[in-house]
Amino acid sequence: MSRQNDPHPDHVRNFASDERKGRVLGHDSMKERAEIKQRIGYMSQRFSLYPELTVEENLRYSARIYGVDNSKYRLNELICQFSLQDAAKQCVARSRNPAAGCFRFLNCAHASAVVSDEPTNVDPLTRRLFWEQLYKLTEPGMTILVNTHYMDEAERCDQIALMNKGRMVAKGTVDELKQRYAAHAGTARPTLKDIFVHVISHEGDK
Repeated sequence: MSRQNDPHPDHVRNFASDERKGRVLGHDSMKERAEIKQRIGYMSQRFSLYPELTVEENLRYSARIYGVDNSKYRLNELICQFSLQDAAKQCVARSRNPAAGCFRFLNCAHASAVVSDEPTNVDPLTRRLFWEQLYKLTEPGMTILVNTHYMDEAERCDQIALMNKGRMVAKGTVDELKQRYAAHAGTARPTLKDIFVHVISHEGDK
């Protein structure tokens, strides 16, 4: 199988170490990487399932890798959840199902937390379906970290961290950030974009 279609790229498999320490899902990020890996899902910007396999085959493959219990039951549950009943037997590359853009969710079936790297570069219908499914995934307690340059999408998240040149320059809920920077962003009702522009333009003042 092509390396470029690997749904678990190196930068997700291997948690890069630095001088700082932390905990992920209760595990030490330096000492318990294997345990963290088993519980982390990754949703990439590009299509990351094996296109030559069917939806079912991709699901079974992931279930075997991660040792998902009751994989047959979970398989049927996921196919129904993402409205893929008609596409389940088709190769991913040939599927014309309107929900096909949501196939990337299938990589996250095993996860307790998901890292989502700019995942919504899709048509408007699929984008709406994508966010509906994201909300469903969080209902049982899954944590989802979304990396995006679209501020309107960031506003959908419960907690926001604004980054500039690899540094976190502000964090909080949308309401908290708007209240904090309303007097400084040049408007009484600042958008998240207004706040971001203000924060990074004043980075040199600190």
